Amino acid sequence: MNQRTHSLAPRANPNSPIDGHVSGQTSRRTSAATAIVLIALMLAGCGAGGSAETSAMNPSPESKTITAPTSGSPSPAVSGRSVEFAVMAHGVDSDQSFRTTGANAQLRYGNGRLTGNTTIDGAPADAELLAQVNYDQGSGPFTGFWTFTFGDGSDLVLAYSGTATKTGDDTSIVGDLTVFGGTGSYASVTGGGTLRGERTVALGGDVDYRFSLTLAGLPTDRPAADEK
Repeated sequence: MNQRTHSLAPRANPNSPIDGHVSGQTSRRTSAATAIVLIALMLAGCGAGGSAETSAMNPSPESKTITAPTSGSPSPAVSGRSVEFAVMAHGVDSDQSFRTTGANAQLRYGNGRLTGNTTIDGAPADAELLAQVNYDQGSGPFTGFWTFTFGDGSDLVLAYSGTATKTGDDTSIVGDLTVFGGTGSYASVTGGGTLRGERTVALGGDVDYRFSLTLAGLPTDRPAADEK
């Protein structure tokens, strides 16, 4: 006779108050765990996204690239040889073109030409000044050009500007000089400097000038006076 073997363990009865309570607790625990996992994943995702956005908006100092400006930097100072010389310049009456105006005839303006000779860095040269003045009672600004012509025919031209100050019968002159150009042996010369002068006679008369220059590119073979 076949007899069925029954399990001794009692079956859970979902309708039983005890069994239903246990099953409900298990279900709620599972749901709570699942919710915690989902919240953790969401927080992790937000944190990663926020970190990426923060990094993009605020890059770290190490990631910044600083490019030095390629323009606007100060030009290097001109280096060269210090050159000092003097010129006693004589007014050329036939080339003076000064005019007088003003209620009290206190204004003088116009152009003048002075010539002389000198030696620049051991090379003799003829000097010529073409100047334009704008004076009020003997004082005021001026501009012009100095041309130095050497024995081999080369020229060195300096642009000239400054101020004259008249005190009594004497006039003091202070100006700045810049190499404007040159030819022959002096075509590559650059630089500039200052000039001071003293005049004890009327405008257009002799002036004692003192030059202090820094020049680069001076010829090593200095032209002699007899090469003309």
